[in-house]
Amino acid sequence: FNELNNKSYACLKFIYGTVDQLPESSDLDILISISDLPSAVAYIKNSRLVSKVKLVEKSFMSTAHIFFKDGSFLEIDLITAFKRKQHSMMNAADVLKGSRKQNGIFIPDIKHDFEYTFLFHQLNSSSIPKRYQDHFNSLPEKTQELITDYINLKYFLGELNFEDLFIKSIKIRKDLDLEISNLTGNLRLNWLKNKINYLKDTLIDILHNRGFTLTVSGVDGAGKSTVIEEIKLLLENKYRRKVVVLRHRPSILPILSAYVHGKEKAEKLTTERLPRTGANQSQLKSLFRFSYYLTDYLAGQFYVLFKYILRGVVVVYDRYYFDFISDAKRSNIIINPSIPRALYSLIQKPELNVFLYAPAAEILKRKQELNKTEIESLTLSYKNLFEELSLTGTRVKYLAIENLHLKETMQEIELKIINVA
Repeated sequence: FNELNNKSYACLKFIYGTVDQLPESSDLDILISISDLPSAVAYIKNSRLVSKVKLVEKSFMSTAHIFFKDGSFLEIDLITAFKRKQHSMMNAADVLKGSRKQNGIFIPDIKHDFEYTFLFHQLNSSSIPKRYQDHFNSLPEKTQELITDYINLKYFLGELNFEDLFIKSIKIRKDLDLEISNLTGNLRLNWLKNKINYLKDTLIDILHNRGFTLTVSGVDGAGKSTVIEEIKLLLENKYRRKVVVLRHRPSILPILSAYVHGKEKAEKLTTERLPRTGANQSQLKSLFRFSYYLTDYLAGQFYVLFKYILRGVVVVYDRYYFDFISDAKRSNIIINPSIPRALYSLIQKPELNVFLYAPAAEILKRKQELNKTEIESLTLSYKNLFEELSLTGTRVKYLAIENLHLKETMQEIELKIINVA
């Protein structure tokens, strides 16, 4: 923040007292004058403490995803104007003018800080989070009354009390939408300009705020479930990404047994059955089963793209298409591995693919679902496949990790996540 001392800025929704008290999982919203934005961005990019910066620039805000050399992460929204979709809201110049220095950083006048927090959550149809409620409720009663009067008068909300402003309300949102849409900055030519900028910003989100796909493979007992849960927590808490976990495939088609037993019973039977115990020995049935699940991958990858990836969601697969190449028997399929291997060219290539393995003796301590010979054979098959795929020269990462110590495994995976994020 020393670099910002000679700039016009204000930290929004800053409730931590000092910068040192900022939790690792938090982000920063900083209102900054548009003339000071370029130098602030340049400072972030050139800092000797930073290893990587991903910058997403929109018409009203630049978001810096900052990866530090010590492994920490911070996301900063450098806001130059207050907007929601195609509507302008608060006057940024007034907020900057009213800001004051506190504990070494500039923060807005309390009524502006509350207004920003209030609008942000109400217009997104959510209540103000408890940590912000606690912060504003700790203010003197006189200050709370001044804030309430300011909000009620500015947005014609009637006689709402302070506590009412915290809670999500359809009526409040409708009243806010009406008042904001009638602001000068949202009328006539300004409306058209805002609409064009909103469409551009939406396109920028799709192109630069995409999610990505990560797969975790391994024989039963290699530790996939634990690692997947750790990956999910890491992405959500530290890197502030939305995450969805999919099992094996996109699943726009149900498992085949669902046509006989129904979806719920079929999934229950699949969970209860030990892996690789299917009785199918028919090449014809195997070809049908593989073709069915291949169809799910081919069609489902577009479903996953539009539902998740283009909306910024990270998709984590618990197993992936590689099972058909190295362990088709797990899906009750008898097939020459060269067939699914050749057809992998038609399948979406996840940005990061992790294969977990461990010595057979270690795996047998965790689970007794496979024998030593099966574990060693499958491990070798997967490792050879990942080694082969890693030599294809694409930007896709294939990573085989001996999963003996969770902390070391996660450190290796996190380094690769930083590269693809």
